[in-house]
Amino acid sequence: MQYWVLGLDAAGMVGRMDLDTTWWAIIQGVDGNQDVDPVALVRSLVGAEVDVDVVATDPWTARMLLAPSYGRDGVFLVGDAAHQNPPWGGHGFNTCIGDAANLAWKIAAVLQGWAGPGLLESYELERRPVAARTIRDAAANGKALAYHFAGSELASDGEEGAAARARAYDALAVKQSEFDSLGLVLGYNYSESPLVVGDGSPVPAEDPIRYVPSASPGALLPHAWLDASTSLYDVLGDGFTLLVDAGTLDGSDAEHAYGALHATAAAKQLPVSIAAVGPDRLGTPMSDLWAADAVLVRPDQHVAWRGSSAEAAAAALAVAAGWSLSESVKQRGTTSQDLKEGTNAGAIVS
Repeated sequence: MQYWVLGLDAAGMVGRMDLDTTWWAIIQGVDGNQDVDPVALVRSLVGAEVDVDVVATDPWTARMLLAPSYGRDGVFLVGDAAHQNPPWGGHGFNTCIGDAANLAWKIAAVLQGWAGPGLLESYELERRPVAARTIRDAAANGKALAYHFAGSELASDGEEGAAARARAYDALAVKQSEFDSLGLVLGYNYSESPLVVGDGSPVPAEDPIRYVPSASPGALLPHAWLDASTSLYDVLGDGFTLLVDAGTLDGSDAEHAYGALHATAAAKQLPVSIAAVGPDRLGTPMSDLWAADAVLVRPDQHVAWRGSSAEAAAAALAVAAGWSLSESVKQRGTTSQDLKEGTNAGAIVS
């Protein structure tokens, strides 16, 4: 919980640090190089002559930085070492976790001996655009801080004050993505990755606020409850997982119907499992959720391919493990090196 204060003398946020007597306050628009009285600022912020015991002060400037490279020669940058964004929205930590989730299984694949030559290179290609998108959204929110909305008329009585407060309320709508950001956190897509096999369908539009689950290749696998206590994610294996809508098998066995996948896996020693699932606990077929009979899911829970052909699934498995470029990349006439150079433009985002 935090309170926004739109004051002329002090504007910013204040909230509880713990459930005892410690609170934090962020005063925005203060020159950190000048001597300021933190007690006076806090009293102005809360609007009362409260007792204040200053534990610590920390002047700081929001940073918007993006490394020109995410690593080379077996050394990789993750989290704050690769990108720094302002705290608006609090996305620094979950962006770091996203980096780790993307890189960890690829390093494991190298150590276990089944990684293709393009696998580690894909880390930067997939994650750097996510960081750039997060920085852009945080930077946009950084242009709308508490003191930008402050005005003496906000405290006025009568129609003038009511109109000023209504204008401030409408203007503060620009901050929605700072607090409602499922689209930013869950809606990013690796559709441009050489590890992802596109199906020709439009890539879902990115929206920082609204998250629309989609099994579009490159997207995060949409969640579903198979019964009261079993999540679709519970079915995923430690490596790649081919999920098949049980209703599309016409009584046959998924292992047999998609047996070509195991031949590719055996040739490259790729860890893969096949699971027939569905419908969900409301009776909805998985094919309705995925817009396909089957989806190939990577170890980081992103969709690498969707379709209905066992042969296409087997080919997609080799692509997803870094052994060949996806057809969508080939059709664009680019190589993974071209993609890497293209995503390296602009080391500092401001």
